[in-house]
Order: sequence, then structure tokens, then C-alpha cells
Amino acid sequence: MNLFVIPSWYPTKIHPESGTFFREQAQILSRNGINITVISPIQHSLWNLFQFKSDGIRWEKDGNMSLVQKETINKFPKCESLSFKAYQKATISLFQQAIEKIGEPDAVYIHSSLWAGAALFSLLDKMNIPFAVSEHLMGFMYKNGLSNFQKKKIAQTYEKALSVVATSSALKDNILRQFPNVHSKLKVIPNPADIQSFELKILSDQPNPFHFIYIGLFRPEKRLVLLLNAFSLVNNKHPNSHLVIVGDGPLRNKVHQQIRKLNLSSSVTLKGYLEKNLIARQLQKSDALVLSSDIETFGVAPIEAMACGLPVVATDCGGPSDYINSTTGVLVQKNNIQALAGGMISLIMNYKNYSGKDIRRFVEKNYGDQIYTDHVQSIFTDLI
Repeated sequence: MNLFVIPSWYPTKIHPESGTFFREQAQILSRNGINITVISPIQHSLWNLFQFKSDGIRWEKDGNMSLVQKETINKFPKCESLSFKAYQKATISLFQQAIEKIGEPDAVYIHSSLWAGAALFSLLDKMNIPFAVSEHLMGFMYKNGLSNFQKKKIAQTYEKALSVVATSSALKDNILRQFPNVHSKLKVIPNPADIQSFELKILSDQPNPFHFIYIGLFRPEKRLVLLLNAFSLVNNKHPNSHLVIVGDGPLRNKVHQQIRKLNLSSSVTLKGYLEKNLIARQLQKSDALVLSSDIETFGVAPIEAMACGLPVVATDCGGPSDYINSTTGVLVQKNNIQALAGGMISLIMNYKNYSGKDIRRFVEKNYGDQIYTDHVQSIFTDLI
């Protein structure tokens, strides 16, 4: 099968951290026998103007995959409709040039209706190319998270899509709440774990010191200040506990300030943004992962930690409710400092009851390469 994968965001030189899991998912499909071409139209924020250098269209090989990428700057940040029109024009042009050079695909797999799906649904429908949309938008998870313009574009995209994919049960429920007409074509396909990049760690009965790790962007929904407040309570009761924070983002100054305010400088280590191989090494030095978000459509970091055999403390914020259970970790109430601290302390106290082999086996069974590939192929099987 020749499959075009079109992500709404993707790694670039300016933002290597953006959409890394879309690249990994495409690599998984490629490893399992699907001919993958990633078409990546990127519209950078105006804030990136001085970092931006237009290199035209990038045509390159990424392992067995082909990558076609074009980056632009959003010149209309305060006008959603004009921003979309500019993005749509660039996306259609990139798609058409890819077809001229590579040929038409059998099918197209789009990551998120906004904005790649909305930009291409009309053209794909006209060309009779089947497409599915894998949804990842946090906006579905908030009561008023989508503008009227966005809702209109999503509805139009869903109407023409062969299938709409949610990455978690929580996301599926929230999509149906706003778009009930999509019920017959909506299914759950979880994000996969790139298991081969993460080795099983042999867990000790009672680590001392105990190392928690957080991996993610420094954004408001990640609730990093809440995490630091909760960890302060944990550290008071277990002075040998330590927290490693991997990531970066717009709230970095706030994170630094909170660490100083809570006198946690000797107990919290900031690693900044790390490539996947360095994250894998960091997980080998850790005992458990903690997720403090108030919203997650899925949550890739916990699955990667579990691929190493590490248990996870996660807030009940959406995606984690599908994979955190008594075998894999502790699920706690979101936006609650005491609940998160209590979950972390509970995990420390009951650590010997967790089996790294059982945790990794759970990931292999439910989030491995082959099951993800089978799910994606099943969408298009009857058409090609």
C-alpha cells in the first residue's frame, strides 16, 4: 500500500520537538511494510520570523520513508480565516507537487482535522482518494475549546472522511459530544509506542533514592506548577526522592521560579529538551514517571516509560484512563495537589508490588508496532 501521511504539525529545525510522535508513527508503518510518504506543510508562528529561513520544498529520505516538507510563516495571526486560507493554499500546492513527482497514493492518513484535514478534504474528495483523519486536538476536551470557524471546518472534513480515529476513549466521547453524526465512522486507535527504542529496566524492590521523571512540554495544561507543589509534599515525607523534568516550553521561567520558591533546587533536575535516545537513557535511570496534566488526548510519555517497565502516576485527565490500572500504576484526581502527592507516595510505598515485565508486556500487547499497523491498514483494506 502506498500511503501519504499528512500531519498538522511535524519536527522542523526551529521546533524539533513538534509532532515527534507523528514521525515515529509513520516510521512504525514503514517498518511494517507500508510505503510511506510524509507530506508536511508547516505554518510557523510569527514569533519565529527571525529564526525562519525558507529553504523551499525539502525532498529527502528518512529511513525507508520519504519526506516532503514546506515551511511558511503565518502572516495573519489575528485572523483565523486568512491564516487558514494561506495554509490551505500552501498545503494543496505541496500535495499536488508530491503527486506530480511520486504519483497518486492509494490512500491518505491525516493527523488532525485542524488544519491538514480541513485544507485537503475537498481536493481528496474530488480526486476520489480515500482518507482517514486521526484526531489529536485538545480543543475537543474543553467545553468551549473550538471556535465556530473550527467547528465548521471539522464538520466538513468529517463528512468526507472514510474514517475518523480517536486516540483514546475520552477523546472519542468528547468528539461525539460535539459531532454526534460521526458516530458510524468513529473508532479508537491508540497511539503506538516505539517499543524497540526502549529497553526493559529491571526494577529494584525499594529504590533509594527514588527517582520520578516528567517528560513533556512546559505548557499550561501540563500543570507543572501543580506537579512541583505535589512533589514538595512527597519530598518532605521522603527526603531521598528526586524529580527529573525533561522538556521545555513557554512556561520555563515559571517552572524555575517555583523550584526556587519551594527550595527544591537540590531535589529537582531540569534536563531541557532531549532527543528520543537520550530520553530512553533517562528512563533507565528513573523509577517511575509522573503525569500531572489536566487534559491529555492520549499521552505518549507514559506509554514509553511503561515500555521500559516503569510504573506511572497519572492524573485522570483523559487518555491515561485507558492504560493506567493496578498493574501499570496509579490514577489520581486531576488538578488536586494532595491527590497527586498521595499517588506518588503510594507508588513509593508499594513499589515492590510492580512487575516491570508485566508492565512492558501490557504495552507490547496493546500499543506495539504490529497492532498499530493492523489497525491503520484495516481502515483502507476493503478499498485498495
